[in-house]
Amino acid sequence: MSDPIVSITISDTTLKEQANLKIKPEKLRVNGLIERLHPSNEENIVRKACDELAHYVFIPWLNKQNQANKMYFCKQGGLKLLVHWMKEAKDPDTQADAGTAVWNFSESAVMQEILWKEGAGHALFDFLKSGVPRKERVAIGALFGLFDYGSNNPQDLPFSTDTDLVKKILDTKQEGWSFNLAKAGCLLSLSKYPTMRQSMVENGAITQLLENKNDELIDYLQALSIAHLIAGNHTLDSAVRNTCLQSIERHFDRHPSEIRKKESRHGIVWSSTKHLLRLLRDDDPTIRLFALHCSANLSYGDYNRALMQEEDLIGPLFYSQWVETDRNEKQQECLAVLIKNFGASDAVPSLFQICSNGIMNRTQFTHVRPVVEELFPEVVTPM
Repeated sequence: MSDPIVSITISDTTLKEQANLKIKPEKLRVNGLIERLHPSNEENIVRKACDELAHYVFIPWLNKQNQANKMYFCKQGGLKLLVHWMKEAKDPDTQADAGTAVWNFSESAVMQEILWKEGAGHALFDFLKSGVPRKERVAIGALFGLFDYGSNNPQDLPFSTDTDLVKKILDTKQEGWSFNLAKAGCLLSLSKYPTMRQSMVENGAITQLLENKNDELIDYLQALSIAHLIAGNHTLDSAVRNTCLQSIERHFDRHPSEIRKKESRHGIVWSSTKHLLRLLRDDDPTIRLFALHCSANLSYGDYNRALMQEEDLIGPLFYSQWVETDRNEKQQECLAVLIKNFGASDAVPSLFQICSNGIMNRTQFTHVRPVVEELFPEVVTPM
């Protein structure tokens, strides 16, 4: 059986395209697949059902039909059956096929929360320790999204202090672009955890992340991991820190849209954006600029913009630029992208008003008022 298809393009206007669709789950199809997952069935029947779920029912992501099928599948007990086969199947390929279906089920925060509650996370941890390359690969891929979701509330997850887990992920190595992408994403998700960052540094994560994979998307994910690891870390060797900052600066030569196109082409969906706030507030200008660059990249996708608004990233993001007294060309480029992508939203002016009247005091606002007037003249009221 094949592992998850990674080249599934997700349109940056996918929410708009599906806004008026009224979708019901394909109950007959899903029920038939659930029947084939019954514990009494032979494993070859189970493997075929898992393959169909993973590659035809659960993807592409952000598709209303597939989302409806997933939630119905879960309500009918299908997810419990997948976790059962991950743990109890005699054939490692059956376990891996069930894990692959879980990987492609893991699309959004809602679904990732369900997976944690159903025990899929623990089954994937067992995959990591199995010594079976295919199971390890599935674990790395599936944990990319599960860790990203968990980073919002790490205290709720038992692995959040498991430093052995960090070492195991770092030590897991395989050939192939898709594995390197999944591992880069997995390490990025882990780097968002305050409890994991020091362990990652101590176990050599920075050295691994500095390795050039000759792929723009993977190198970008690794640079963002590095930013999370060195932000606020004042005990890091200065030479190592300078090397890290240089690896980040290389990405400033690219327009934010270049990486966004690659994320879209390969179906990457983020569960959280709020961790960029920590980078936007760092005392290092390179890290702050990279956070702005990443925010501009995210803003091209309508589902990312919705998430950024939901997580209250927009106000602090623009505020961080208001208080910059001398913006360089790269900052201007990123700011122009953000204004273009968010400018049509009715929420942005009200957020500007909230920032100008709430976050800023009168003296601060006077300082940046010319910038605000130039960008959004309709927002500024007489003083």
